[in-house]
Amino acid sequence: MCLLLVVTWNVLLQHSRTYTLYLLDGGGSGQDPEEWWNTMIITSEKILSQSAVDATDIKGISFCSQMQGLVLVVRQGRTIRNAFSYLNQRATKQLRKAWLILQRRLQQS
Repeated sequence: MCLLLVVTWNVLLQHSRTYTLYLLDGGGSGQDPEEWWNTMIITSEKILSQSAVDATDIKGISFCSQMQGLVLVVRQGRTIRNAFSYLNQRATKQLRKAWLILQRRLQQS
């Protein structure tokens, strides 16, 4: 979602778009960071085209997607795979095993 706010924090315009959540076999999930970027461009352009605000007057931009995620990039800033989502459950078995080990160690101390 893209919002256009004035200094008084009144919402002047808003525009939102959805993007794809990829659910994989074995509990994996992710999203395409390029799709996030393109969505930010599209929503920003839509807001600016509907407003009387000059883009040079904008002092900051903030977009929100989700709280926990991981985007892996190479040195040049290109993404190397879809972003990991907090919904990803592929390591559930390993997490249970680690938790049991931790519980045993805590009981021994």
